[in-house]
Amino acid sequence: MVMTEKYCFLLIDSFISTLVLPVHQGFAFKTMLYFKEYNAILAMLFCRMIGCCLAGIVNWFLGRAIFYARTLYHSDDNHEHKLPCVLTACAVMLLSWIPVLGSVIQVIAGYLKLNIYVFIFTVFLSYFFSSLYLIFII
Repeated sequence: MVMTEKYCFLLIDSFISTLVLPVHQGFAFKTMLYFKEYNAILAMLFCRMIGCCLAGIVNWFLGRAIFYARTLYHSDDNHEHKLPCVLTACAVMLLSWIPVLGSVIQVIAGYLKLNIYVFIFTVFLSYFFSSLYLIFII
């Protein structure tokens, strides 16, 4: 396999494993780190970050769609959630890398209308630090 195909596979694997129902969390990334046949750790890290952030954005939009569907059903609910958004931003930053719980928290962040730029930044930090942890451990 050509090197770029392997990194595309890593990006797709990171994207799929971060969606709402992840089967495994970063299997390709852990495998590539374990066998140490790749010298471009920064390229691996970049591909994993892009895949995880894109899947997090999909989860956020899913939460927004749930909010939109709920407001259509319950038209009298138009509350602004300020404090839960701050707590959700902290939860996204700390727990977004956990396989199933992280995806649910990302959907909740979209439901609570967390700012998309804050959300992307916190998801990026969460997966960046978890990836660095994996790089140093393996």
